[in-house]
Amino acid sequence: MVDCCRFFGGSPEYWWHNLTLRRLRDMERSLRRVPPVEYFAAGYFKYEPPSEISGEDAEKPEPLPLYE
Repeated sequence: MVDCCRFFGGSPEYWWHNLTLRRLRDMERSLRRVPPVEYFAAGYFKYEPPSEISGEDAEKPEPLPLYE
């Protein structure tokens, strides 16, 4: 539903009441034919989301203060 609001406009309430499986599949097909700009740019620049580092190399977050 987030993709519907983001790429096709409308409010979440509209899509909650009017989104059907057929309409969702049609939207997915149209996004495959003409992908959104951010998908194209991410592929072009070979973007990879940051990975979680575990083990000794991981930065340990500072504990949150109990009182301020």
